[in-house]
Amino acid sequence: NTGSRDGREVVQVYVGLPDSEVERAPRELAAFAPVDIPAGETRRVELIVRREDLAYWDERVNRFVVEGGTYRIDVGASSRDLRRQVDVEIAGDSVSLPLTLNSSIGDVLANPVVGPVLQKQMAGMMDAAGAAGTEGGGSGDGGDAIMNPVAMQKMLADFPIGRLAAFGMGMDKAQLAQLIAAANGE
Repeated sequence: NTGSRDGREVVQVYVGLPDSEVERAPRELAAFAPVDIPAGETRRVELIVRREDLAYWDERVNRFVVEGGTYRIDVGASSRDLRRQVDVEIAGDSVSLPLTLNSSIGDVLANPVVGPVLQKQMAGMMDAAGAAGTEGGGSGDGGDAIMNPVAMQKMLADFPIGRLAAFGMGMDKAQLAQLIAAANGE
């Protein structure tokens, strides 16, 4: 307090994650403390921002989650009177989303339990399509995306797994549901 009268300051800590993957406020009040400061004196203030103060509610997993990244910490007397700033790297929580019939083929292929099963099924389907293409007078060289399993997987990566049944890809809706249940440990 550089003034000639006793004063009071409310020290405030704001936290933000500029590169957040979810829509969040640019900065949120995470901690504050009122401090009486006699004229001509200085006070040291310690505020704690807990890890759970950084969390947001993730509807996909029905719990609070801390997103990893570089958090900006601002300290000041208000959100418009910020006096110090520091960036802090925070490790995020591991979030494992349950798979559904609306999950992408890419998400299912990335699952360590059922990914290899789907991979094998898709490779078999591509082999069958390639053989049919050769018999039908096609080149069968695998150069086309429809004949190339890797290119086909890239093309279908964002496609909902539940829609595969409608395309006669060797798995019906019940088999796909069993695959999803196995992925989710059911």
